[in-house]
Amino acid sequence: MYMTFLMGVAIAYTLAYLFLRKKFDLPKKPYKEEPPWPEFPEAFFIIFVAVLMFILSGFVWEWDDGLEGTYGLLLLSGLFGFRAFSQWKHNRAQKFHILNFLNSGMALLIFFGFIFISYARDIEYTYEAIYFTEQGRDPEVIEIDFRGEKQRNLLFGYTLEGQWNINDHEFFLYSGRDEFRETPFVDRFNGSNRHYRLHEFNGIRKGELWISRDLQTFAGSFQDSEERVRFAFPADSVHEAEQLFETLPEE
Repeated sequence: MYMTFLMGVAIAYTLAYLFLRKKFDLPKKPYKEEPPWPEFPEAFFIIFVAVLMFILSGFVWEWDDGLEGTYGLLLLSGLFGFRAFSQWKHNRAQKFHILNFLNSGMALLIFFGFIFISYARDIEYTYEAIYFTEQGRDPEVIEIDFRGEKQRNLLFGYTLEGQWNINDHEFFLYSGRDEFRETPFVDRFNGSNRHYRLHEFNGIRKGELWISRDLQTFAGSFQDSEERVRFAFPADSVHEAEQLFETLPEE
């Protein structure tokens, strides 16, 4: 989705760039005798915006939401816009401010496009999963409900958050992002499943879950008293469930 959007923006930018070059007869390089824009104001603006974004990242934005790189597009758009304004004010005859206004607008378009793509979607699923213990107790088929949000973002691929109801136990599902940061960037999108953590609401039970990108295959477990409980979908037997536990973490 991100690559398709970026390719569309690249095509639109190229067409707009060629149109503006022809429409306004823009030169390829600035005239040597006239500096295109004053250097000191832009340097001051870069420092000011960088400090402002650093402060806002700690008090306004949730900097761990997978959109860290996206916020930088606001800075890039502002810098292009400021540069265009300086060129328009001081060296309007060169017409280079037109292209920088275009650059500023495209950076802003990419920012809002990424925000739209990354917008969390509400999801709700019910599964009939096999439920058993490592001690070999007879397996059961139980209903597992999941209600939460699915978000697609630039740095983490797909992420989930929400509530899992497993055999009268309510768990909060969240991603271990500190561990996931060590995963190579490309593998985050090529991988077919993700690892998550489970933490019981108002309880002490903790567990883990591997779930596929399409949310149609998962395998998880949690500690219940002195035994480890496992659950998996789709599986009709303990043997099939064990196969999921072997294959999911490796994909």
